[in-house]
Amino acid sequence: MADSVMPQGLAPVSVGQEALWFIDQMAPGTSQYLMTFPFRMTGELDVPALKNALDRLVARHSALRTTFVERDDQVCQVVHDNLRVPLTVENVAGGESGLRQRLAHEADRGFDLATSPLFRATLLRCGELEHVLVLATHHIIFDGGSLDIVMDELAEFYADGLGAASRKEPAGQYTRFAIDERAWLDQEESREQLDFWRATLAGAPHLTLPTDRPRSLASSQTGGAARFTIGAQEFEGVRSLLAQERLTPFMFAHALHHLAVAHLTGQRDIVVGSPVSNRPDEFRDAVGYFVNMMTLRVDSLGAHTFRDLLRQVRGALLDAYENQRYPYAYLVSELATSELGLRPDLFDTVLAVEYEGSGEDRWPGLGVTRLETDNSTTKFELGVSVIWGDNGFETDIAFRTALFDRSTIASFTEHYRLLALRAIAEPDAELAGLLSDGAVPSGREEPVRRLVRSRASLASRPAETDPSGPSPESPAEGRAPRNSREEIIARLFAEVLGRDSVGVDDNFFDLGGHSLLILRLVSRVRAVLGTDVAIRWLFEAPTVAGLADRLAHPVPDAPPRSDGDAPIVRKKSRIHVRRLVGDETARKEPRAKVAIANPPSSELPAEGRAPRNSREEIIAQLFAEALGQDSVGVDDDFFDLGGHSLLIAPLVSRVRAVLGTDVAIQWLLETPTVAGLADRLGSPVHDSLAPLLPLRAGGGLDPVFFLPPIGGLSWAYARFLPFIPKGRPVYGLQATRLVSGADRPGTVRQVAETYLDLISGVNADSPLSLVGWSFGGVAAQEIAVLAQESGRPVRDLVLLDAVPGVPGMVQLDGTVSPAALSPETMEAITASIRGSVGGEAGELTESLFDDLLGTATHCFRLSAAHRSRPFDGRTVSFETDETGPLRRRAGITWADLSSGGAETHRLTCLHTEVMDTSIVRRTGPAVAGILARPR
Repeated sequence: MADSVMPQGLAPVSVGQEALWFIDQMAPGTSQYLMTFPFRMTGELDVPALKNALDRLVARHSALRTTFVERDDQVCQVVHDNLRVPLTVENVAGGESGLRQRLAHEADRGFDLATSPLFRATLLRCGELEHVLVLATHHIIFDGGSLDIVMDELAEFYADGLGAASRKEPAGQYTRFAIDERAWLDQEESREQLDFWRATLAGAPHLTLPTDRPRSLASSQTGGAARFTIGAQEFEGVRSLLAQERLTPFMFAHALHHLAVAHLTGQRDIVVGSPVSNRPDEFRDAVGYFVNMMTLRVDSLGAHTFRDLLRQVRGALLDAYENQRYPYAYLVSELATSELGLRPDLFDTVLAVEYEGSGEDRWPGLGVTRLETDNSTTKFELGVSVIWGDNGFETDIAFRTALFDRSTIASFTEHYRLLALRAIAEPDAELAGLLSDGAVPSGREEPVRRLVRSRASLASRPAETDPSGPSPESPAEGRAPRNSREEIIARLFAEVLGRDSVGVDDNFFDLGGHSLLILRLVSRVRAVLGTDVAIRWLFEAPTVAGLADRLAHPVPDAPPRSDGDAPIVRKKSRIHVRRLVGDETARKEPRAKVAIANPPSSELPAEGRAPRNSREEIIAQLFAEALGQDSVGVDDDFFDLGGHSLLIAPLVSRVRAVLGTDVAIQWLLETPTVAGLADRLGSPVHDSLAPLLPLRAGGGLDPVFFLPPIGGLSWAYARFLPFIPKGRPVYGLQATRLVSGADRPGTVRQVAETYLDLISGVNADSPLSLVGWSFGGVAAQEIAVLAQESGRPVRDLVLLDAVPGVPGMVQLDGTVSPAALSPETMEAITASIRGSVGGEAGELTESLFDDLLGTATHCFRLSAAHRSRPFDGRTVSFETDETGPLRRRAGITWADLSSGGAETHRLTCLHTEVMDTSIVRRTGPAVAGILARPR
């Protein structure tokens, strides 16, 4: 994405910012990525000087003046030139307790990414000579390196306000970094780095940390923390190892972390995520989000001693550093749906290393120290932060309390500490000995011993079973399914978990199920069984038998099977409009709703179910567009087809724009199919039979009006919505008030007058844009003539395979009875009704069909007596070869009737196929281009 193609006044976001924006869309205003930094200031503080320093800081760094918007399916940065960040001054009573309460409140105040500013400064007055400056911001514009820049410059500008003098070179602007990053992604170097990560992570096992409670999609991110310290005495051994093996502190910390996680899980091939800075030299003084997550894979099976592990880690990290520029969010999208399996992350544990500062001593007359903040939330299941100092290091372990007991983490922390001490003291000790239970004394670490033993017992199971028996990938056979419902759910459990089979009493979470797999499983059960399934049911009853029992309606038992495939349970198909033929008996039979069963299939579910309505058709088009596929089935899972986080936001944006309705990103995660998302959206319109149907009611631009074919409904025109820019309302006129009675229009002109009155009710003055297919085109042209006669301008007149009206061109016997028309004519009228309905055949009742049939035959008679009149403007006509003979019989063209001439486009389809989805995909962009032309 280059800056030259961005909307005016906007700039592209970086890949990391785009990922954070997406997370915020799932939970707007969350404090998950809120960064809060409190600093205690002791001494005589000059508040005006601090305010002035804050103003200079914000003016210098565009990132602090940035908000985020969505434009044309892109997330963009908006840099506000004259934005000021006020310094809010408050008095705080209650001593340290009152201060802690106030800081806790500040840590819960999230940001709206679309509303400025995304940077806050609050000064808490705790006493005459004691203040606490609290800086708060969203991670999307800030990182750890930015804090150092901000505090250094605030101190410098504060000193200036007290009489000192300084000059700062212009700071690099983060928007340029985002532009450069997007350009780099198109270069060969980025592809080489991607190839490196593909090779490095190929075949990496999924590390599942043993937890005290099952993982849940809705698990709270409430966090707890534990800590241990390696002091000065032990640190001498660390210094010696760093020098001997040419290690950085991060390399040493990573080896210790690997050791602790290997002990906890029993795995030696481990991928760890670590934040690294991708800040180029030219942005060394810029505030912004320059951090990238780096995936570090180390397999210690070949390492015999801790020193071997240190050397292995060093080599792995040096290679990783050479390729650290590739954005993690893109790496996930490239790898997470390949051989690694669908996963939200490429790692399950995180390690970060920070370095102690030298102190905040640049503030004249003030002592400034940073206060610690409580970790009330944590982004990851288990995260380790190492704070490295001159005489030791501190290890903080953050964990989710929804998954781990505090006693378990206390035990793990003690293991971690003792493993570190043993490794430092004996770097040449055998890893096997370090990782055994005997490496640490018994006592308070018992909870983690239980988890380790549990994991070890699973790992040892293959050696204890008969070779002919089930493998650990396929659990031992248990109780057989009682009915086809359990049999189907067992197949779906196995499919989602990547196993050959699953017993009906096997626990989903014990088999490796986790939060993202829950969504896939629930979605598959909904699609296959055609019944609603609440996500919480899987948490409450995480077995095949338990979930089957929770379903409200049992599925009939399956007939005997010989092919080994589970039976397919299907909902009845939608109603199909019965094709009318010239057979008199067929026309007199009662019109029953027809349900056609799908043929059996060995696939789950049966392929090819057609969209039930135009809403599903449109969403299917948008799924296919986002995924780069020709078509998508209504029951296909977005993520199974390669969907990932970077595609979700554009898809949701397109659905919002096309359908003109709000869509929550979470809906796509919970129901990742066309049918599921369509159901979450509800009905596309409040009244699908309204004479003026708002296909898209919102928007500030001039509307577009579609005129119905002889079938009378405009539902099928919804297929054009993806191509008409958002901001333009779209309406469909419908013949639902022309059914019968003395007030029924007697001419095409009266039909056009009725439609023009409806149009004027919502748009009285602006130039008209009219589109019509077949009879709708004839009516649209008459509306254009009537509008001009009343002094109203017509901007666009687009006709889709419409033939100019000439009296007598179609011979009738003077009646309006359907039985009086020829079979061919009735077939054409029926095709028009079916075409005007589009995909929503399921919503076409028999009584409505009868009404529309009566209206259609009446309008057919009116068209036979109509003569199209001259139009003072230009007409655009899309024409099929099939209607060519009618045009020649008419003896007049739209060009003859248009003072501005006619622009003709050839359609390579039949007249009845003009509104088919595949045809609209070709004509839609052309029609949209015509409507967008300057006039």
